[in-house]
Amino acid sequence: MTKSKIFALAALGLLLIITVFNWPSNKATPEVKMVDSVTLIEQEAEVEIVLLEEVEPAAPIELSPLTPTSDDSLLPRDVDLMAQLFNPYPPLLPIVETISYSGRVAWLTGRAAYLGDYAAHHKTSKHFISRSLHGMGNYISDVVSNGNKFNVLKTDKNIEFHLLVDLSRLKMWVYYYDKDEDQRVLLKSYPVCAGRLDSNCRSGSLTPFGTFSLGSEIAVYKPGSLGTFKNEVKEMISIFGVRWIPFDREVAHCTAACKGIGIHGIPWHRDAEGEYTEYRGCIGNYESNGCIRMHTEDVEELFSVIVSRPSLIHVVPDFSEAKLPGKEISL
Repeated sequence: MTKSKIFALAALGLLLIITVFNWPSNKATPEVKMVDSVTLIEQEAEVEIVLLEEVEPAAPIELSPLTPTSDDSLLPRDVDLMAQLFNPYPPLLPIVETISYSGRVAWLTGRAAYLGDYAAHHKTSKHFISRSLHGMGNYISDVVSNGNKFNVLKTDKNIEFHLLVDLSRLKMWVYYYDKDEDQRVLLKSYPVCAGRLDSNCRSGSLTPFGTFSLGSEIAVYKPGSLGTFKNEVKEMISIFGVRWIPFDREVAHCTAACKGIGIHGIPWHRDAEGEYTEYRGCIGNYESNGCIRMHTEDVEELFSVIVSRPSLIHVVPDFSEAKLPGKEISL
């Protein structure tokens, strides 16, 4: 046999081997099941899913926006003048006055005056008056007798309330600002919970930076109060706790719109026996969808003071970056 025939037979044999090994099989290829991690994230975080290729990359930053840039020794001092606001005995803060209840008043004719009438006349929330009458923790009582003393905000004082939130420290400071005197006074500080961390947000959190006005569409919730949330009927304290104060509009240096964001209490959860438990563990953490959460007793107190006067909230990465109005004074 010649060499050419030998090479030809070898090539033919190789071709037959390749054909046999690549012949289609009737055996089905095993199906590989993939876990959709994006769906799992959506269910856990309850956020809108955005395709990665549609996400605009965040601008590079040298320092995390949620890292304090100032020394803790420079923080505003810890004070609590809130209790003094409600106390109907001297010394009184400059923005309140003490009055005595009477069912008959010159500014209302035809019937007896109720606490709601006093609240409207003195531009002071009824919750404020109730606490001044009955003490901390009692914001809804209507019980009052002739001669009972309580505080109200002075109607001749042109005041605003300014809330400063340090997003890196998860702390809020509350000031009143006397516009005529151009002076502000620190009333109290509170620990808070803020929006979940998100590198796609300019603030680094679902809570945006900026100055926002607070709105008038406020709400008070109690066990059993039902409402619609995301097209479902819910017990509102399971979402917002006992109080709701909405952000109203963007005022200055805002990194995102404020629609749907507000200040509210910590959620309450009801167990199988019908007992309620407050979710206090969220305070001091980044867990909300952008709202500022507060302990129940703190949001009740804040609500009673600020809802009857113009109020703004300043959310900053570090308290030292806030631009608050007026000169700060101590009382």
